[in-house]
Amino acid sequence: MKTRRFRGKDLRETLDKVKAALGEDAIIVSTQKVNQGDFGLGEGSLVEVEATKSEVESDNSILPEDGEPDAWEQRANEIPSSTNEDILLAPMGKLDSVYSDLFYELFESGVEEETARELLSRAEKENGSSGYLSPATYRKQVMNILSLLFDVKGPIRIRQVGDEGPAISNFFGPTGAGKSSTIAKIAAQCTRRKLRVGLITLDTNRAGGSEYLKFLASSLRLPLITAGSKKQIDQALARFRRADVVLVDSPGRSIGDEASMAELERLFGNGRPGDNHLVLAANTHSEDLKRMGERFSQVGLDGLIFTKLDEASRIGVVFEVHMDLGVPLSYLTVGQKIPGDLEVAVPEKLARRILPGALELAPNEGVAV
Repeated sequence: MKTRRFRGKDLRETLDKVKAALGEDAIIVSTQKVNQGDFGLGEGSLVEVEATKSEVESDNSILPEDGEPDAWEQRANEIPSSTNEDILLAPMGKLDSVYSDLFYELFESGVEEETARELLSRAEKENGSSGYLSPATYRKQVMNILSLLFDVKGPIRIRQVGDEGPAISNFFGPTGAGKSSTIAKIAAQCTRRKLRVGLITLDTNRAGGSEYLKFLASSLRLPLITAGSKKQIDQALARFRRADVVLVDSPGRSIGDEASMAELERLFGNGRPGDNHLVLAANTHSEDLKRMGERFSQVGLDGLIFTKLDEASRIGVVFEVHMDLGVPLSYLTVGQKIPGDLEVAVPEKLARRILPGALELAPNEGVAV
């Protein structure tokens, strides 16, 4: 099978090129994101589609005659095994269907091709033998499946009756992910609930590194202790023994700095107190997010926080990273306001961010919004 590759700024533009060159019946072999730099086009990404011209024609000669029940099986056995995967590919004409519209939305939102196809296939299977799926119902079913797949942790733990000390939450991640402002938002929400909050910062090396959190702590009238070692963290925790919640802020780490990552494991790894929350910016490239997630997961993770959703155009990457790591989501941040713009992760709301059109259901579809 001879294939050709087409590239465009997004999936729709690339598919238009495929149609123009190969016709409406072209077969899509694969779809992927590629870096523009690989083709000397500067920074950014392109959508690359590998396609081939359909050469399938009607062949009435294979229709079985009466008394020849094995004719179909004989014809099937003549098909080379190497074409089995090709048989599964959808013709280009299907790109005008509800399936292709949903696939396009999922793919453009950051959901990977294989994941998108699995979601759509699962929605069809769940319909069973009930017949045709209306566009609104199909969309709603996909959104419901996304909702079921999202695993959420809820807000941070707080001290319970009988606990010997405060509930501790540790926050770490790459530089610039928004850890300090996220901690400030969580702390502000805790103080609104009349909880006793203690803050610890480990940012002692970077010039002015702890100044931002000091300013926020002062604004919220919360105690802040600076610590630079395991021993100092334990001493700070002892001073906060009567607190309901202690939030520990770690400086941004580069996953390429092995010494820094090793220190992070010593501070928050196996046997250390508290729940570990990895903070990632949703507007980061999906491949970079995956590499960060895999590296930080070696420390041990209890929850994921995604920041800057208001600056991200591909919310589907949140789903992909979350599924790859197998770590529940706890919070999302959607702006700079403190204490606002902080949301506890809710599966249905996350799914609606990936497929916002799922809310636009016609009343006569019989599906509750």
